Amino acid sequence: QDPKESFKTEPDKNVYLTVGGHHYLFQGHEGQPNGYVTRIDLDERDLTKRVSLIADQDVAGQKLPTFDGITWDPFTKQLLLTAESKSPSGGVWAIALDDNGNATSGKAVRLPALGSGGYEGIQNDAAGNVWLVEDIGGSAVSGGKKPNRYLYRFTPNDKTDLTHGGKLQALRVLRSDGTPITASQLAANPAATEITDLHTYGKSFDTTWVTVHDGADIFDATAGAAAAEATPFKRPENGVFRPGTRFGDFYFTETGDTSADSTLPGAFGAVFRLSQASPTSQSGKLSPVLIGDKAHTGFDNIAFATKDQLLVVEDAGDLLHAQRNALDSGYLLDVKGDDSRAR
Repeated sequence: QDPKESFKTEPDKNVYLTVGGHHYLFQGHEGQPNGYVTRIDLDERDLTKRVSLIADQDVAGQKLPTFDGITWDPFTKQLLLTAESKSPSGGVWAIALDDNGNATSGKAVRLPALGSGGYEGIQNDAAGNVWLVEDIGGSAVSGGKKPNRYLYRFTPNDKTDLTHGGKLQALRVLRSDGTPITASQLAANPAATEITDLHTYGKSFDTTWVTVHDGADIFDATAGAAAAEATPFKRPENGVFRPGTRFGDFYFTETGDTSADSTLPGAFGAVFRLSQASPTSQSGKLSPVLIGDKAHTGFDNIAFATKDQLLVVEDAGDLLHAQRNALDSGYLLDVKGDDSRAR
């Protein structure tokens, strides 16, 4: 590989904003060795001025971690960016923007109350909560990998200032008898029937949120979620709210094992729907709307084109690319109706 390969830019996700009469595209960059944030002014005619650096340091003058996920928080007026690394490196950083779309300080601040973990997907809901999807592959075992990452919801004490702390919760999925499906159980048996059931069309599961941490200090979110008996998935990556549901339906992708040789249940991932009465509800229903196979797997970025049309793209990785002699594809899922199975 080219020795400079790791230094090339890698803008994984972006945020499109209209601010101060300008149309901007903000991007966090994931290329090694350090991360940074840029802005493209789509109205700027001078190409030498179209792209500008927003931040490449934190408030202490330290270099930033590589960034993956990004969203705009309208309550804090900040860009929120995720660093996809295990604790203590991973977490969420914020960059404040003024009314013209310029960074107020050009520095990023870490938000310790949201925890440290391999976060990728990040979204706000109407109540000011921050939803996080944690993407790091599980440890390898015979036949595939263990489920080991979580879906989180952070409820701030002050939705206009996330540094004031709050409560981080993780999603717990329940069996029909009301008992939780936990990390320790699935780690002990990665071929558990519960994983098969989670990846079976027509099945749905009751869910609840369990508290991982409450406060403003930094902590290991992954370890806390496991200790709280939340339910891990096989490398979840990104999520998005369905338009027209008042932030009641949240769809998220599960990448799977990214290997054609995997034989464990759920090896090829899925797209899940979490339905709640409101974004602040403590309970809901989880169901798969797309179950992956060897030809359709590695689900990653996700967005709604319309309220009924969901866009999903693959990030299968070099191993699976070679195994199936195919690169990544994008799909449009029709989820109208009860969307128990997307078309």
